[in-house]
Amino acid sequence: MCRFTFECRLECDTATPLIEWFKDGAPMTHGTTDYKDGLCRLSLDIVGPGDSATYTCKATTSAGSAETTATVKVKGQY
Repeated sequence: MCRFTFECRLECDTATPLIEWFKDGAPMTHGTTDYKDGLCRLSLDIVGPGDSATYTCKATTSAGSAETTATVKVKGQY
C-alpha cells in the first residue's frame, strides 16, 4: 500500500477558512482532509494510476480566496 499526502501552508487572519480540495477541477470524493494551525493536508491511502491528476487546494475567507495546485503522475500501483 502506498500513501500520498499533499500539504500546503495557509497564512490568513481568519481562524476558520473554508478549505476545499479538487482533482482535475472536480471536488474530491475520496481522501482524508485536515486543517490545523495553517497547514492544509489531503491524504490518499491507496494510490494508483487513476490518481494521476492535477490537485488544487482552495482556501476562502471573507477577504477572498487563494489556491495552489500540484500535478501528480502515478506510474504503477503498490
